[in-house]
Amino acid sequence: MAELLEVDVNTLLGASLPSESERNSLDEIAKQLVVFNERSAININKRRMIKKYLFIGLGVFIAIILAMIILAQLFKASMKDDMQSIADQKIKSYVVECKSEEETYHYEIEYDRNDDVLSIASSNNPADLKLDTSLKASYLLEIITGYHQKKEVWLVIFSTNKDR
Repeated sequence: MAELLEVDVNTLLGASLPSESERNSLDEIAKQLVVFNERSAININKRRMIKKYLFIGLGVFIAIILAMIILAQLFKASMKDDMQSIADQKIKSYVVECKSEEETYHYEIEYDRNDDVLSIASSNNPADLKLDTSLKASYLLEIITGYHQKKEVWLVIFSTNKDR
């Protein structure tokens, strides 16, 4: 019918069509909305990627920190064992100098941390003074000092630590 009357369908239906300038402005607005939506989608994707990589980086950082803590604890335990074995290897010694007017006596008693005698070295040891390595070092020191104090000699006693 619109063709016979040579009228637009919208006019017959009672609706008005937007004018050409209105159509152009609507097309321009639609194009701007498309560009805006594309940019928004790109920004949203960028934010998602940034969040994703931040969480991955944070997870790696936490994993590295935990690994360092575990390694530090293992190293600490290992060092404790090493220090204990070094302490076990420490040798202590008593050095005793006994001087009288006639003679000088020198003793060196090496012992471990349990006070067990490891070795005895002496010079001018009196024949009646028996030095037994099965005795504890502190007791052996008392025997030596007691013997020489009876003889009225000067006593000088040193205690030292050595590494084995």
